[in-house]
Amino acid sequence: MLRFLVTEGPLRSFQVRDYRFLWASNIFVRFAEQMQLLVLSYFVRTEISSVFLLGVYGALRFGGTMFGAAYGVVVERANRRRLMIGVRLTVSILSAAILLLVVTGRLEPWHVFVLTGMGGLARAFDNITRQTILADVMRKEELINAMALDRTGSDATQIVGPLLGGLLLRRFGMGPAFLVIVAVYLLAVFCALFVRSANPVRAQTSPSMWRSLVEGGGYIRRNDAVLALLLFAFLINLAAFPLTHGMMPVFALDVLHTGPMGLAALTSAVATGAFIGSFGLAAKGGFAKPGAMAVLAVLGWCLTILFFSQSTLMAVSLAILLASGVAQSFSLVSIDSLLLRLSPAELRARIMGVRSMAVYGLPMGLLVIGAMADNILAPQHAVAVMAAGGAVLTVVIAAWLQELWSAS
Repeated sequence: MLRFLVTEGPLRSFQVRDYRFLWASNIFVRFAEQMQLLVLSYFVRTEISSVFLLGVYGALRFGGTMFGAAYGVVVERANRRRLMIGVRLTVSILSAAILLLVVTGRLEPWHVFVLTGMGGLARAFDNITRQTILADVMRKEELINAMALDRTGSDATQIVGPLLGGLLLRRFGMGPAFLVIVAVYLLAVFCALFVRSANPVRAQTSPSMWRSLVEGGGYIRRNDAVLALLLFAFLINLAAFPLTHGMMPVFALDVLHTGPMGLAALTSAVATGAFIGSFGLAAKGGFAKPGAMAVLAVLGWCLTILFFSQSTLMAVSLAILLASGVAQSFSLVSIDSLLLRLSPAELRARIMGVRSMAVYGLPMGLLVIGAMADNILAPQHAVAVMAAGGAVLTVVIAAWLQELWSAS
């Protein structure tokens, strides 16, 4: 049975040696990120009462995405393996700095903001490099399976990471929690050492970074399906991701009146749904019309967040978040796998660099929601406004760029 799963079933991408080590390194990075997100967001929320500043903290985690297109050109020209190792080692060092401040009793919110901002610059590089290496080591026809397995592992870390982070924070405090976080980051670096990119970096013919950026932009303008996918990538970061990447502590503490373990349960409910969706995609091998699925999944994701924002019962909230996680998984796998499949190999890093820029919608969304929550609306209503807007814009984009419906 196990042999079938690995050779022909949903685990078939693990036959590729480099993919196994890349997958393991990615899992450790995400596991550490999820624990760190819970521990630090809880620290910021308890130390500072402003929802806007909580949004600022979440936004700083993704500050590097504004340079995504330029990062893509660098990734295209650099040794991607060394770049990935260097970036992940940098993130480990920044987390170790937070650990040092915790154990010496000197950690203050401004330290978290500064170090998180520095880490955000590195995270964008890591995301582009990871996705590009994945396309290097896998055959084009296996990209959906590889992406789905990568998302499955990521979703599993979002289940276990927050629960372990919440448990360590409650039982032992912030110091031991961050000691584990740093150790897991270092495991990610160790696994990355064994990755060998299957496709060496090709010599670049573009005379300058600017020319490379213009060439990538021209391809996007000529391909409606790629443009639609990039717009969806921006939209989900603007309207959907702010809930799980910054605003969830507000719902846990102020709406549902629970503590660290309740916050962990809410976060893990999303991840559990995403895990189910990702593993289902890995087993099925994708959809007949992944473009159409991207449209429906993004729409469903926004609507489930809208429903969740109006819930005041823990059980109902968990059920809605489970469904939201499934929609999240379908959205991300469809968008990212289609982008990798539709992009020519020589432009792939640049396209994924622009995809990384779309993540800057997340800090924008966090700041807008935080500003509305501090000055105009209750936090849950601010999240509802963004989710409803996301649903409307999904329909508009799908009606405008209709080539996406048939993309595969």
